Amino acid sequence: MEKTSHMLTGSGEVIPFRCDNIVLMQIQEEYGTVSDFETKLIGLEAETDENGDPVLDGSGKRKYRSSEPSVRTVNFALTLMVNEGLEIEADMRKEGFTPLTEKQVVRMVDLPYRELSQILHEEFSRCFAVKK
Repeated sequence: MEKTSHMLTGSGEVIPFRCDNIVLMQIQEEYGTVSDFETKLIGLEAETDENGDPVLDGSGKRKYRSSEPSVRTVNFALTLMVNEGLEIEADMRKEGFTPLTEKQVVRMVDLPYRELSQILHEEFSRCFAVKK
């Protein structure tokens, strides 16, 4: 069975969360690509020239600049990952599970959104880590 990660909220509550292929599928459906989601989650904007075309670096890759993480994206990811973590733990206990609404999750996890952005990005990145 899958293991969940846990975050400690500002009020001291421990909340399970998980990013897996189920969550990635929902992210892709909402954002089109997981890359577009990631840039919004961590606060990156693609650089464009005066014509609106992407600016490329010397190796032909798009250049990005730092911006604010999208609060909407942070809340969306938080809700998906917390519900997935709660569902996995309910399954392990052989209990039923009712998903929480975005409002319930955001109110429960009372951390600053930039900190949440980092926590969620670490969990998101774990999905792509190559095991040795």
